Amino acid sequence: MKQQIGILTYVSVLCPDEDEKIYCDYIRAILEVGSQKGVDVVSFDFESIDFESGKIRGYTFDKKIIEKETTIPEVIYIAGALDEPDRKKHKMQVKKKLEARGVRFLNPPALTEVCTDKTKSYDLFRAFDLNQPETISFSEENLAAFLQKYDSIFVKPIKGMRTHGMIIIKKTENQKCDLQLFYEENYVKNKKALSCVLTDQLLSQLLALMEKSNIKPEDYFIQQGIDPLRYQDRRVFFRGMVQRGTGGEIRDFCIDARIFGKDRVVGKKVEPEKILEDFSLQLKKKVSAQELRDILEQESVQGTEALEQEVGPVGEVGFDLVLDTKGQAWIIEANSRPGHRDTHHQVFAKNAVDYLSFLASKKHDKKN
Repeated sequence: MKQQIGILTYVSVLCPDEDEKIYCDYIRAILEVGSQKGVDVVSFDFESIDFESGKIRGYTFDKKIIEKETTIPEVIYIAGALDEPDRKKHKMQVKKKLEARGVRFLNPPALTEVCTDKTKSYDLFRAFDLNQPETISFSEENLAAFLQKYDSIFVKPIKGMRTHGMIIIKKTENQKCDLQLFYEENYVKNKKALSCVLTDQLLSQLLALMEKSNIKPEDYFIQQGIDPLRYQDRRVFFRGMVQRGTGGEIRDFCIDARIFGKDRVVGKKVEPEKILEDFSLQLKKKVSAQELRDILEQESVQGTEALEQEVGPVGEVGFDLVLDTKGQAWIIEANSRPGHRDTHHQVFAKNAVDYLSFLASKKHDKKN
């Protein structure tokens, strides 16, 4: 009998929406890899589950994508389905029903909670002495203290997504500062920039920007700004992605790089090897591009191990990282739904199917 694995998605794998193309292509890659390996992989969404009959209706791959009705799988990959805010309460109720049936997940549901609440992940990583920017709750006093201490700071929503509501404050000359707000309005990404005096105007301007984002001040935190290595005078953020494989071991690590332009809300993805080569030449101490990659990998693996101490085995997780001017890696945040380049689809799909099969076999062994 074939192993059966479920992929719980937030859009149909046949979704024509161009914004979800990379996501849907990845889900299709998992279905195809499952077919090649003789594993019955079915993708479905929250509305396709019938708990009364114990059935789901979704899609599988058999030479092409086809519809399929089958029993609720014993092992499920929640592919970002809990991260989307739409009908969140309903989704959490469905997840609890799946847990009550003894379903196992590629990522434990608690991982989403820790990664979504940036203060929780900060406290966890601090307990494990991982390198991350100093972070504190938002208040007028804390704001003044951080501006005394650092040349730039980030004011971020505790449960922010896709940079919405993020405010960057950078000190300039003559007791002034520049502010940049990143926000979404009618699903369009925007940026608002202004300058103000550090003392009198800053708090009122900051509160006005928060109001524009529709996020309350108490739902923000303040984070130290790191002075990163720059590529063509632009900030670079790395996404380090860790996956487990057949025997539950850490199988793969890959990185993406994103350059943030002066007038760009979302950074442009570039080949990380090119960036790391440039960074290795910038550093005063001799560090190769491969050594810089190893530094990013080590920080990501240690972050994964810290998360697993808190929530249990993790199938895949992503980390936003920066390299500073000394070549040191900093974890900015963790992501339970790590987006990646489409060139990684086949590798990630293979690892996901292998790890889900591993979980399914362990569950079967326990029954026997």
